Amino acid sequence: MTAKSRDRGTSRDLDPRFAAVLAGLAKDRRYAEVLEDYDLARRSGRVGFGSDALRTGGKIFAMVDSRGEFVVKLPKERVAALVADGVGGYFDAGKGKPLKEWLVVRDRRWSCLELCREAHAFVASQRNPAADPRRGRVAARPSNPKKREKIGPEAASGRKSRAVPRPAANQE
Repeated sequence: MTAKSRDRGTSRDLDPRFAAVLAGLAKDRRYAEVLEDYDLARRSGRVGFGSDALRTGGKIFAMVDSRGEFVVKLPKERVAALVADGVGGYFDAGKGKPLKEWLVVRDRRWSCLELCREAHAFVASQRNPAADPRRGRVAARPSNPKKREKIGPEAASGRKSRAVPRPAANQE
């Protein structure tokens, strides 16, 4: 572990646009949990993709990528319109395929704070209410007793029976 990664939460310089976003969000109580989770993640020393990301319900909605560019997640129609207007481009996570719901904001005249708020609302609206907000895991769905009555417990649970059928006994 290098000194830089060990002291990451205190010594790493923030992109000025991202710092402005954090300061803007700090003024609004609705983002207190988002900022608390972000601060906790920065102090943990975690490195890698999304380690400096803002999350809601465990899902990333805004971040600074490895090239230092501000990235937000928005509906694909909105991203297409912003790309057409020259605000930015599609985000590529290094796999050679642009992601249609992710915008790299390149036009400095646009408010990163407003785009960040829009991204938060979009990602929060997609959240599964059964998901655990700290881990992003979906809770198991309760089985349907009526379905179980009609088709048996194996089919209701979605699992196939592992029992091997026995050959019929010879009746002579």
